[in-house]
Amino acid sequence: MLTSLIASVLFVQKTKVVEPQLWFMFFLKGDGKRPSDPKELEKMQADHIQNLQTQGGLGHLLAAGPLTDPTQLRRGITVAVAKNRDEVESFFKTDAFVKAGIMSVTAAAWETGHARFNPNYDKNAVEEYELLITTQGLMRGTRNSLRSFAVGGRTEHTPSEKYQFLGEVWISRKVDHDKLITALDGTSAPREIIPLWMAKDILKPKD
Repeated sequence: MLTSLIASVLFVQKTKVVEPQLWFMFFLKGDGKRPSDPKELEKMQADHIQNLQTQGGLGHLLAAGPLTDPTQLRRGITVAVAKNRDEVESFFKTDAFVKAGIMSVTAAAWETGHARFNPNYDKNAVEEYELLITTQGLMRGTRNSLRSFAVGGRTEHTPSEKYQFLGEVWISRKVDHDKLITALDGTSAPREIIPLWMAKDILKPKD
């Protein structure tokens, strides 16, 4: 009886399916020189977008978009589905900007769920979002308030030489800016709020 129980437990462990981790990824400004020929730059941009679309079609990306970073270091983001950081980086090895060293990739495991990203988003429209980045963990009450209109959670440390973040990352719509400020009222954690553009309706409303 004991042998049968152990065998069944081992079988369950072997066949257990682990859902791939979500990763929050930044494209960072690289040291590579941008081409001076506008046509060459335009082609690189088209190839960059094509790779994002390809990776999204393969189910590797849930969301992506450019942002306006005051430091001009962070150029854009993706939300990736992967087993580990190496797999995230592999999605962009053929990216024209990454291959040329114009941009690099850094990613951190992200404690948030797949369900709040809408696979049936509007592919023909873009809207403005806001990216909240904190360098410390937030209080439970603040996190619960954010969950009512935003998507996000804690991140793990990322070892990029240029940019490291450990804290929390949240994405919300620009139209919810007042809700964001209210949710952060009284929070002492250092934070940034950065404009971000992504496909319209890519975030599902909270049930």
